[in-house]
Order: sequence, then structure tokens, then C-alpha cells
Amino acid sequence: MKPFVWIGVFMIVSLGNPVDGWTSSGVSPDQTEIRQALHDLEKNIGHIESIQAKFIQIKKMKLFKHEIELSGSFYLQKPDHFAWHTHSPIEHAIVFKNNKVLQWNHETDRVDVISFKDMPVLRTIVEQMQSWFYGSYLSLLDEYKIEIISYAPLRICFIPNEHSFYLKMLEHVVIQFNQEQSAIDSIEVKEKSGDMSIFHFKETLINKEIDPSVWEILSRAS
Repeated sequence: MKPFVWIGVFMIVSLGNPVDGWTSSGVSPDQTEIRQALHDLEKNIGHIESIQAKFIQIKKMKLFKHEIELSGSFYLQKPDHFAWHTHSPIEHAIVFKNNKVLQWNHETDRVDVISFKDMPVLRTIVEQMQSWFYGSYLSLLDEYKIEIISYAPLRICFIPNEHSFYLKMLEHVVIQFNQEQSAIDSIEVKEKSGDMSIFHFKETLINKEIDPSVWEILSRAS
């Protein structure tokens, strides 16, 4: 089972110009400057305890001409809560909490509960997602070659290195930040298969109280 496709969450592309065909020439500074940029980001974002935002996802699949557009909301709360609710054109929800995964979709109206212990790959991906949004960027130097595409807006490209868990899955990840560099506007992920998705994040709230109901999934029949 392909984990990125399985949950439909981690395939993400930037708001700016597409990087399809982008190469490492040009903007990227030396490693000292890159480390300083990552350090500054950690200072700006490291205070985050919770995030909630709306998204629009545009899924681009290599084998199909037409794009698929979905919309919904997502939530992150330290230390281990993550929820992704797709509202349109299909209804789907997935919640990670207390080392368990809860998943529901409109077609089956069934809530499946899975232990993280049984899905170590998925757990690794969720931890990676938390690193992006909580600003743990210097630690990613062990997994990625990191290059800066632009400064206004700040866009950073992460390319899995030969030791990376993601080497066989991903071509690259590109993260774009807001003007204040205090939150993520978008993330780009391009798979080895050529598939991509575009997520536009909006109405982002940092460290605001999250409705406890987002961590619960109930079937319509309940």
C-alpha cells in the first residue's frame, strides 16, 4: 500500500510557480547560509503548539489528464494529535491520536481503528509532517539535501539523500512560507511516479483553541 496515496494528505505542491523541471542551479546559497535560514525559521515557528487551517488540494496524477480538486480542514496539536477532514467533493476523515489511527469515509460509513505499531511507515510519515509544520528543520539535514529556491517568498527545496527513508518515494519537497516566515503557506511533494498534489493553505490559526470534536470520528449510524 502506498502510504502517501493511502491517506491523501502528504502529496502537496506550492502556491508559487511549479517546480516541475526545476534544477539546483541559481539561487541556492552555501551550507552556512542554508543553516542560518533554517535556524531563523526554527526561531519563528518553534513556539507553535497547535495549528488549524483550511485547504484546497489539487491532485495531479501522471496517468490522467484531468486534475482532482478537494477541500477541507486540518489540525495539528502537540504532542501527538493530527486530523485531516476532507469535505468536498467526497467526505473523508483521518485522525491520529494516542498512537492510533482512526479513519472514516462516506461510502462505507465505518470507522476503522489501526494501531501505529502495526504501521511503522505511516508513523514515520506523520512524524515528518509534524516536522514541517512545527519547524524542526535543522534535523532534516540528516535526510535531505536542502536548497533555497527563492527568498521572497521564502521557498526551500528538500531532496531526499541516499540515506533517506523517502528516497524511493519522493523526488522532492518544496515548502513555501508566508511573508513573516511564521507559518507555511504551502508544501510541494513530487513523487518518483510523477504524481503530485497541490495544497493551498488558508485561514491558518496558530495556538488557538481547537474544538475537541475534530479528534473524534463517529459513523453516521452512531
